[in-house]
Amino acid sequence: MSYKKYSVVFIGIAVAVIFWFIETLAHSLIFDKSSFSHHLIPHDLNELWMRSLIFLSIIVFGIYANHQLLKIEKINKDKEKIQKRLEEALTKTLSGFITICANCKKIQKEDSNPEILQSWQQIESYISNNSEVQFSHDICPECGLKLYGEIL
Repeated sequence: MSYKKYSVVFIGIAVAVIFWFIETLAHSLIFDKSSFSHHLIPHDLNELWMRSLIFLSIIVFGIYANHQLLKIEKINKDKEKIQKRLEEALTKTLSGFITICANCKKIQKEDSNPEILQSWQQIESYISNNSEVQFSHDICPECGLKLYGEIL
């Protein structure tokens, strides 16, 4: 929903102008039976005052409606930004290169010295700490045979 600035105001002005012409047409055809141009600008000050008041009211309503629509548009944009930030915060993703031990499959913590033993952690801990993943352990059939032999 995107509104161009002041488009509603211009619509209000157009409606006000149309109102003025319809009012003039009604006066010339229905009420007074005189020429259209004679009623375009009323000579009666009360009629001129009422038409002008209605004309300006329609324009002011257009300005107010435009202001409200722009406010709603800004609120929607802010809402989308907040929603995007929230989604990014809730969804941690792993990306880039991860240093993993070729033997034990432990992963080196980011920005740490590879020679310090505490800078390495099990793959499950690393992934759990850096994403929304949780692990459930089981034993695959191949490892079950190696560990428990014919018992399984």
